Amino acid sequence: MVIGLLVAGLFSVAEPASMRRQDRQPTSEQENETDELLSRLRQALTPQEWKSVEHEDDTVKRVRKLLDFSSSRLSDARDKLKQVAFSEAAQALVQYEAIITGAFYSIDPLTAKNDRKRRSSYKEFDVRTRPQLHTLELLARDFAGQNSPAAENALTNTRRLRAMALNRFSGSKIIKVPASF
Repeated sequence: MVIGLLVAGLFSVAEPASMRRQDRQPTSEQENETDELLSRLRQALTPQEWKSVEHEDDTVKRVRKLLDFSSSRLSDARDKLKQVAFSEAAQALVQYEAIITGAFYSIDPLTAKNDRKRRSSYKEFDVRTRPQLHTLELLARDFAGQNSPAAENALTNTRRLRAMALNRFSGSKIIKVPASF
């Protein structure tokens, strides 16, 4: 179930809505991106977390679960950083980034028929990632001298995904999406 949603989500991001066709098959490059995203998401979640996400049929609830899991990884990173365990904190941030990306791309497959759910999911994504950005900024500052790109990468990716979510929620380009890293 999740695999199909992520494939459709990545496929829908790859081309404008005016060119999207439901019967078109994803290219091998898009399938590779989807496989990589799915692999990163599965590695970032515990087996119990993965099972709960995989069995959730409601997209809004799935996004909420993934955002809860991402928040716990961010808390883990902050705690590890306080213990001066930089490599463990960096690993928690890599997991955070994989989960937040998976949460965002699980929204895309919702069709126009489910516009209310899609908008609700994008709004939930925005509301939940807004306070996480502040935490990520603090972590990036604390990581500055450690030559670890994990915090900066997570911050940049979360900013980019949040801007994309706000644009998709509003239906127009209201925020310029930061360049990908």
